[in-house]
Amino acid sequence: AVDFELPKDPERDPHDLTVDPRGNAWIAERNGCCIAKFDPKTFTFTEIELPPGKVKSRISSAIGQDGDKIWVQDVSHNRRWISYNTKTGQFTVFPLPDSIRGSVGSNTVIADKTGRIWGAGSSLVIGLDPATGKFVSYPIPYWQKTKKSAVGYGMAISGDGRVWFAERDPSRIGRLDPETGKIDEYEPPLPNSIPRRMGSDTQGNIWVGLHESGKLMKIDYETAKMTIFDPPTQNSAPYDAVGDPHGRVWFSEQAADKITRFDPKNGTFLEFTVPNAESDMRRIELDPTNPNRVWWGGDTANHIGYIEVLSGKGSAE
Repeated sequence: AVDFELPKDPERDPHDLTVDPRGNAWIAERNGCCIAKFDPKTFTFTEIELPPGKVKSRISSAIGQDGDKIWVQDVSHNRRWISYNTKTGQFTVFPLPDSIRGSVGSNTVIADKTGRIWGAGSSLVIGLDPATGKFVSYPIPYWQKTKKSAVGYGMAISGDGRVWFAERDPSRIGRLDPETGKIDEYEPPLPNSIPRRMGSDTQGNIWVGLHESGKLMKIDYETAKMTIFDPPTQNSAPYDAVGDPHGRVWFSEQAADKITRFDPKNGTFLEFTVPNAESDMRRIELDPTNPNRVWWGGDTANHIGYIEVLSGKGSAE
């Protein structure tokens, strides 16, 4: 396990990170107005300021897309999405149109198979076609009916290309058909389970961390059937979930300071503890250069790191 503390004064709040094709971690600093690169070969940490905006930037999330591009949102006051090419060092800025109003901040930004970028706020799901710079937006049905915040949280693309997202506050799951704009909503079998983030597996099914209930949930993307699994550690606050190339699912247990691997084929869990207590693990991501390495970011802990399974039953072998 490797743990790295980001610079203080102020603390950077590394809520999100992603990993490029060369194994470098890229961090969205919510309190640092920057994106940052961490090279695990040299332990070098480099910060890169965003293009100037109207006011101080506050990044909400980051993803990897098309290998060398990462995306961040700077929407609190500057109302813009930004891409950064990690090979060329070039930024591209996409201002949100005035026609998109309401909550435009998103906890997660994700790319679908066509290269479109998606995010979800408290009332809308927003999409961007980077090739044309055109945005689209679709109101979340729960917000339409109640005018209460849905807080669009984690997002994932299923095997049929649909965009799934967690509605944190009403404890629902949304599914957007990007071709029609239609949104369906589903309630998990456990009331008030508070879904946070999600990912897809090799079959295209969706996996969700149910934060409040302490469970892991699978959604069959073809039938929308939901199946609940119990991690070994109770009340561990599962947060994010990602599938690996071997059909297994990794998820962060925020309240337990653990990253856990689940094998759906035999129903077994394997837990790994990170070095420090109160690491506040949020997003996790597999390293594309190393199938045994899982990265994590800890927002309030001001730490990032990874676990790597070196040999034995935990390895990819």
